[in-house]
Amino acid sequence: MRLADETLRTVSVPEPHTVAIGTDDRPYELNANLNGQRFRDIYTVNLNDGSRKLALQKARWYNGPSPDAKYLAYYEDGHHWVYDVATGEKKNLSANVKATSFVDTTDDHNVLKPPARTIGWSSDSRGFLVTDQ
Repeated sequence: MRLADETLRTVSVPEPHTVAIGTDDRPYELNANLNGQRFRDIYTVNLNDGSRKLALQKARWYNGPSPDAKYLAYYEDGHHWVYDVATGEKKNLSANVKATSFVDTTDDHNVLKPPARTIGWSSDSRGFLVTDQ
């Protein structure tokens, strides 16, 4: 079965091969070339029938799937989030963190609220590690 095509050019199948992740930047290519801000839509692709589900629309900072491929990590508007592949639920991981900011105030690129550096997933997919300012 073909997972990628003209409408979803980039598709990868992360371990443990339970779901594919596709990205599409076509709707944002022109603006990205004009203003330097790159966005993309992130899709989950069912490996049994090839069906696609839009997981994240106009994502600027996508951090990839968890090691068990059950979650997708991303950053949006000053917060770190996860998307549950099975349910489609989005959860703000940093909503209750009041003592710090995850915005990189030293980044002078043409972007709003750029994230501080992320470290990544724990090997058991139970945690996503980030840094703050």
